[in-house]
Amino acid sequence: MRDDTPVRSVNEDLAPPRQRKARLIGIFSLVAVLGAIFILYRGSQTVPSVTAHNNMPRQVKSDGFVSSQACEECHESQHASWHATYHRTMTQIPSPEAVAAPFNGEQVEVEDVKATFTRQGDDYFARFETMDDAEVERQILMTTGSHFMQVCWMSTGWERQLEMVPFAYLKEDQRWIPRRAAFLQPPGAEVSFETGRWNRGCMRCHTTHGVPGVAAMQMDTRVAEFGIGCEACHGPGENHIRFYKSGESPLIKDDIVNPSLLSHERSSQVCGRCHLVSAMVDEPDYLQHGFSYQPGDDLEKSRNIGQSEFGESHFWPDGMVRTSGREFNAVRASPCFQHGELSCLSCHSMHQSEDDSRDRKQWANGLLQSKALGNGTCLQCHTEFESTEKRTEHTHHVAGSDGSLCYNCHMPYTMYGLLKTSRNHQINSPNVHVTLDTGRPNACNLCHLDKSLGWTAYYLQNWYDITPPKLNESQQHLSAALQWLLSGDAAQRALLAWHMGWQPAHEASGNQWIAPHLAQLLEDPYDAIRYIAQRSLAGLPGFGDFLYDFLASGQDRTAARMRAVELWSNMPKAPPFSPESVLLDENGNLREQEQRKLLDARSDRPVRLVE
Repeated sequence: MRDDTPVRSVNEDLAPPRQRKARLIGIFSLVAVLGAIFILYRGSQTVPSVTAHNNMPRQVKSDGFVSSQACEECHESQHASWHATYHRTMTQIPSPEAVAAPFNGEQVEVEDVKATFTRQGDDYFARFETMDDAEVERQILMTTGSHFMQVCWMSTGWERQLEMVPFAYLKEDQRWIPRRAAFLQPPGAEVSFETGRWNRGCMRCHTTHGVPGVAAMQMDTRVAEFGIGCEACHGPGENHIRFYKSGESPLIKDDIVNPSLLSHERSSQVCGRCHLVSAMVDEPDYLQHGFSYQPGDDLEKSRNIGQSEFGESHFWPDGMVRTSGREFNAVRASPCFQHGELSCLSCHSMHQSEDDSRDRKQWANGLLQSKALGNGTCLQCHTEFESTEKRTEHTHHVAGSDGSLCYNCHMPYTMYGLLKTSRNHQINSPNVHVTLDTGRPNACNLCHLDKSLGWTAYYLQNWYDITPPKLNESQQHLSAALQWLLSGDAAQRALLAWHMGWQPAHEASGNQWIAPHLAQLLEDPYDAIRYIAQRSLAGLPGFGDFLYDFLASGQDRTAARMRAVELWSNMPKAPPFSPESVLLDENGNLREQEQRKLLDARSDRPVRLVE
C-alpha cells in the first residue's frame, strides 16, 4: 500500500476472539451462497465455488489510456528497461511467471484457519478449513508484490470486490507466513481477509488508472493496466500516438508528459502520487471515478499531504516519515528540495541508462542512477566537497569508506517496511538532541553500534560545534544501539535488529559482541522483530546454520535463544569494540545482570506502523 487515504488499515476491524470463528464461518457460508446464486444466474454447471474471471476487476482501455504495450513499438529501449522493474509486476494476473509460491499442496495454519495452496494447470487455488470443519476452495484471481513478498486476492462473489488470502509468501525464505506476521503490529492481531481493501486502497498505487467504481450498492472496479505501467508516469498515451501516426497533425494535441522535463516539484509529484502519506481531498469522488490527478498536475489540489491524523503510524514525533514507500513526504521536507532543485529524479530513474554496466536485476532493485551509488548526486550542488581532501575534512572519515558516503550520515536507515529498513529521504544531520526528543536513532550510533550517545555528542561538538545535551550515566557510557535494541519500543527494536546485521556497522563496531544481545529478540512479542533478528543473527560468524523459526511456539523460541547464547559463549573473541559499553567484562563474558536490567526496562507500549 502506498497511499494512505483513510481506508480500513491492516486488521483494523478485527472481531473479538470469541467472534472470530463465527465470522470466518459466516464469510465462507456467504461466499458459497453468493457463488451458487451466481452459477445459477449464469446457467453454468462447471464454474468453481466463485466464478473467477467474471468477478474480478476489469482491465479496460479508457479515458485515453492505451496500456504500455502500445508504447513498445516506438520506445523499445525504454519499454525493455521498464519491463524489468518491479513496478510492472506490482499487480499481476496469476500465471507460472507471475506467481512466486509453488502452489504444490503447501499447508499453512494459524489459530483456527488452515490454508492449502494448490494448482490445476495455470489456475491457482486456496482451500480454507476451520476448526469446525467448515471448508471452502477459492480461486486466486490476482497477486500483489513481486520483489520481497507476494499476497494473493480472491473474489468475494459480489460485484468485482476482492478479499485477501490472509497469508503472504516470502520470496527469499520460500515460505508462507500469516500476513499479520509480515508487518510491525502488536501481538495478538487476528486473521483478517480484508474484504474490499484492494478495490478501495491498494489499487490506487498498484495499478495504472485504477477506478474503484464504488457507487450505491455497486463495485465495478476497473483499471487501464494491472501493475504500474508507462502511463502511470507519462499520462494517457492515446493523443501522443495519434499525433505521431497522423504526421504530427496540428489538430491533435500531444499531451504526453516527460517527468524529466517538469520542474523538480512537479516531477517529484509524479512519484509522490503513490509514494506519500496523504488523504484524498474528495474521497467519494475518487471511489466512484478514480484519480483526478494526472502527471504534470499539481498534486496538492487533489491530496492533503502529511495530515496529522496519521500520527506515529507513519511519522516520528518531529514529523519525519518513519514508514517506507512514503519518500515524497520526506523529499518534500528536505532543504535540498525546498531551497534547491533536488527531485526524485536526481537519484532515481525508471529507465536504465545505456552507460550503466549493472545487470538489469541489480539496477531494478533500487532504480538508482549510477551517480547515486556514490556521492555524485550530492556533489552536483555541494561542489565545495568535490576534492577528496575537503570531503575528508568534512566527514572526518577515510576517503572511500562507508563513513565518507554522504547518504550514510544524512539519509540513515530510519524508515521501516517490508521486514527491513530503508533510507530516510528527508535529508538531515546527526544530532543527539533530536535523538533524545524523538527517539529516532541517529546515523552515528546506527553505524557505531558499540558507542554511546555521549561518544556521539562529544564528536559532534568537536567536529561541528554542536552543543551536547545533558545525558545520564547510561547515555554517557553504554552503547546507545544496545539500549534501543533491548529497552526500546517495537519500532526502535526493529530498526536496531536490522542494523545488527548491517555490514558497514559490523566493520565500524565489530560483530563478535552482538549475538547474545540479538538472541534476546528471538523471544520478542512482535513477529516481525523476531524475523528480523533471526535474519541478522544468521549473518554473524558461526550462525549461518543456526536453526530457528520465528513462528515457532514460545517454548521453542526460548530454547533457540538459549542455544544462541551458548553457541556464542564458546566462540573466540578478539574485540575491536569497547567491551564495557556492550556489557562484556574484560574476558569477553556477558554481564547478564546488566543485560537483564535493560530487558526489564523494555517499552511494551503498542506500536503499529502502517505500510
